[in-house]
Amino acid sequence: MEINPVLNLVRAFGSAISFHVGSGCNDPTAYREALAHARNLMDIGEGLGFRMKILDLGGGYPGSPHHTSFESIAAVIRSAVDEFFPEGMGVRLIAEPGRFFAAAPFTLVCNVIHATEVSAEKITKQ
Repeated sequence: MEINPVLNLVRAFGSAISFHVGSGCNDPTAYREALAHARNLMDIGEGLGFRMKILDLGGGYPGSPHHTSFESIAAVIRSAVDEFFPEGMGVRLIAEPGRFFAAAPFTLVCNVIHATEVSAEKITKQ
């Protein structure tokens, strides 16, 4: 991928970088890699004469403890942010944690009062 033309578009529309590692990503190292790439893009942008001030960490953070916990992903992100975007850089971080908040906000409990066995043929029509 040719990076400079992309960064020239960023210059025209605003200085920011956003990434999304994929909804429900259970690999904390994917966030570290994305942050390393974002830092590389910011360095290239600075070489072109402008500075990106916003970094969007995307979304898709898991909201269920059945896989990788949000806390373990957050620890990797915190470490990578400290390494690649130290406080003095002036980069503002934002994220989209919607899935984390909406994934498991409640538990549904109900009584089953009747059950009927149905053949798969009636459901699939095959």
